[in-house]
Amino acid sequence: MSKKVIVSIVSDQTIPNVLFIKEFVTIKKYKIDKFVFITTEKIEKKGKTEHIIKGANIHEENIIKILVPEDDIRGMEKILEEEITGDYKYFVNITGGTKMMAIATYNFFKERESEIYYLTIGKNTYKKLHPYTEKRENKIQFNISLKEYLTSSGIEMTAGKIHRKPEKTGKIIELFVNDKINRNLLNEIRKNLRNSNNKLKKKIKKEGYIIEDKYKVIFEQFGIKKEKVDYHDIEYITGGWFEEYIYNMIKSKFNLDKEFIGINIKIKRQGIDNEFDIMFTLNNALFVIECKTSFKTGNKSIFIETLYKLSALKKEFGLYVKSYIFTLDEIEENSTNQKRAKHFNINIIDKKKIINDEWINNFI
Repeated sequence: MSKKVIVSIVSDQTIPNVLFIKEFVTIKKYKIDKFVFITTEKIEKKGKTEHIIKGANIHEENIIKILVPEDDIRGMEKILEEEITGDYKYFVNITGGTKMMAIATYNFFKERESEIYYLTIGKNTYKKLHPYTEKRENKIQFNISLKEYLTSSGIEMTAGKIHRKPEKTGKIIELFVNDKINRNLLNEIRKNLRNSNNKLKKKIKKEGYIIEDKYKVIFEQFGIKKEKVDYHDIEYITGGWFEEYIYNMIKSKFNLDKEFIGINIKIKRQGIDNEFDIMFTLNNALFVIECKTSFKTGNKSIFIETLYKLSALKKEFGLYVKSYIFTLDEIEENSTNQKRAKHFNINIIDKKKIINDEWINNFI
C-alpha cells in the first residue's frame, strides 16, 4: 500500500489548509507520512507555513517545503519533478496560492496517484476535482476551535473568565428590557468610577470602593449587596454583565463547547494587540462581538471607535471575520449608525432583535 502524503499550496489564507489537514487526519483518521507545502519566498517571509504547521499541530520531521516561483507554470512543474519522488498517494489541496500555482500543481499531480481537492470558501465544504466522481462536494466534518483558528492565523490569545452564573445575567436583562434600571445613575457610575482618572482608578483597584448611598440601589439590582466593592464589581455593573449574558446566550443557542468560544479575548500578533468582548467559531468561520449596553453615555465617539476596532481585525491582524455589535439601544434600520455599520460590513443586533430572538438568523 502506498504511503500517504498531504500536499498544500500556501498563501495568505491559512485556514483552508488547516481545515483540509485536520479533515483527513482527525476525521478520516488517515495516517499521513509526509506533509508537503508548496510555497514562495514572499509567503515564507510572512511565516504562513509555520502558522499552518502550528495550527494543525504537525511534527517538524514530517514536513517538506518546496519553494516555487509564483508566476511560472513550467518553472514550478520542473521544481516539482525534482522534489517529488517515491511511491506515494497524494491528497492535494489546491485552494491556496496563485492561479498559476494551482494550475501547475493540478497538472503535475493528476498524472500521479492522487486525489485533488478544492475547499469552497464560505460554504464549509470541499470538492473533489480529480479523479472524477459524481458526488464531488462534501461537507467539512472537522470543527476548528477558537485557539486553533487564531494560532493558524499567527495570533496569540488569552481568554477571560465568567464570574456570575447565567441565571444572574438573565435577571438583569429583564430589568433593562423593562426599564427598571436608572440608566442616568448607571452612566454616572461609569463616568465617575470606571472611567475615572488613573489616580482614583488605582485607588479603587487597591483599596476598593465604599458605595455611596445614592448608588446602593443600582448595585443591589445587580445582586451586589455589600458595603465595599472592588473594581471588578464596577466593571460588571457597567457592562461586564452584558458581555456574560451574550456569551451565555451564544454558547447555549449553538451548543458550543468552551474551546469554541471565549470572553474578553486578548489577541497579539507582531507587537500589535487588542481585546474583544466575545469571539467564537461556528461552521469553521470566526465571529467577533462587541457588547455595548448603550451608546447614549455622553461619549459620542464610542460608536465610531467600536466600528474601527472591529474593522481593524482585517487590516491589522489579517482576519476575515463576521463582526457584530450587540446593544440594548434600539437602532432604526435607516439610522446613521446603521448605515455606518453596514459600510464596515458590521451587523448591529439591538434590543428588539435580542428580545425577539431575531439575532440568530444573522449567524446561520
